[in-house]
Amino acid sequence: MKKMLKSILSEGIGCLQYALYNKTLQNGLTIFLYHDVGDHPSRFNERFDLNVTPAIFDFQIKTIKDYFNIIDPDTLLTGNIPERAAMVTFDDGLQGYFSHALPILEKYKVPSLSFLNMATIKGEMMWAGAITFLTQDEDFLKYYKKQKGEFRTDFSMHLQVDHEIVDSYLKQSGRDITDHVKEYVGPIASEEMVHKADSNPLVYYGNHLYNHDIAVNFSDMDLLASYQKNKQLLESFSSYRDIFSFPYGQPETSFTMKQAELLIRNGAKIVFYSWGQLNHSPFGSILDRLPLSSFESSTNKIKFRLFRKRQGQRP
Repeated sequence: MKKMLKSILSEGIGCLQYALYNKTLQNGLTIFLYHDVGDHPSRFNERFDLNVTPAIFDFQIKTIKDYFNIIDPDTLLTGNIPERAAMVTFDDGLQGYFSHALPILEKYKVPSLSFLNMATIKGEMMWAGAITFLTQDEDFLKYYKKQKGEFRTDFSMHLQVDHEIVDSYLKQSGRDITDHVKEYVGPIASEEMVHKADSNPLVYYGNHLYNHDIAVNFSDMDLLASYQKNKQLLESFSSYRDIFSFPYGQPETSFTMKQAELLIRNGAKIVFYSWGQLNHSPFGSILDRLPLSSFESSTNKIKFRLFRKRQGQRP
């Protein structure tokens, strides 16, 4: 009943909001964020609503193309940006981007920017998968509370888990969670898939740190080391551009604006985060992105998502 009411309200409000605020799209930049596309989401993607079905993704891309001028990263970097500009981006290098999203993007001739963690592309365990898997594990939770006390309640448990506590737990427990985490996260693209797509003129790659780490837990030195290590590997692809997106993307809980400025001083041309709002100007060096999910299955629901305000102060 709650989902049905939300769906009905979003249809009506979306139509009204678009009529009232349509002009705000004219001079801004709307950057859409996706993670995975497929009919069978992994437990990780289902838990965090990161998957969009191919049918809904097809509808969303067609709608975005009808309402916006979709630009590629090179247009963004040159600053020659048209009115009603939009971009399509993906995070994490999940297999669904290459297997299911790309054919649809090619169908509509839409460019996309995919942010990769080369650690997981090379077969290493995804850090985001590890910490979200462990925060559902009773044995790990008992160990965490014994070592560090209760979790804070003002932001997500997994964002409070660092490498030190995970390494300590795995060492004392003798557990190897690698296969469990990979099954939980679902298929990640292989190096072969990434290399093959590199020749596609609609595909661009960006930097998402070497692994999917929480930047706010890093020292400046560790953050730059992860950024540079990933960049060195990505530079082997002709489609790589010096654009960075923070894993998790939430200001203060997963990164700070000082860290964004640090990366810009050290090579990143533009930094993306994911507060989920429109960019009223496309010319900043730190830009926001707006995620879409399978819920946005109609034009009015997409319009509703475009203008939905978040609580709290925008960075």
